[in-house]
Amino acid sequence: MSDGKVVLIDFKEHERMQFGAMLVSSETLDIIVEMAFYIDPREIEKLLKRPRDPPKRDSYFKKIHDMLNNQIWIGHDIIKRDIPGLLALFKKVGAKFPTPKSVIDTVLFTSSNTSRAKLAVHFGLGEDKGAL
Repeated sequence: MSDGKVVLIDFKEHERMQFGAMLVSSETLDIIVEMAFYIDPREIEKLLKRPRDPPKRDSYFKKIHDMLNNQIWIGHDIIKRDIPGLLALFKKVGAKFPTPKSVIDTVLFTSSNTSRAKLAVHFGLGEDKGAL
């Protein structure tokens, strides 16, 4: 990891959209920057209808873009859920989507037959494939 930083990401879409991320040191996991947004989808619709208010609309997405762009992204089920959800939201508002340096999806560690997956199951983080 060339610059010693990674971004831990979580994005959820329910009644309100939740985005949380922490830029951390890859060696110590010390938090460098963290952010969290709760965005009501109705608020996004209002912002899209008011072209005179791009600074407010852009501020969320610029902050997210600046934090994520050209960083290593880590998250659980990030490839299947978080990235597509964020991409759709960025497209909807016409914002530039950040580009990851690399993506690490922890679901791969918890859903395989590796020793890491067995540890994940032991600590309640994964699914026990043998218990069917």
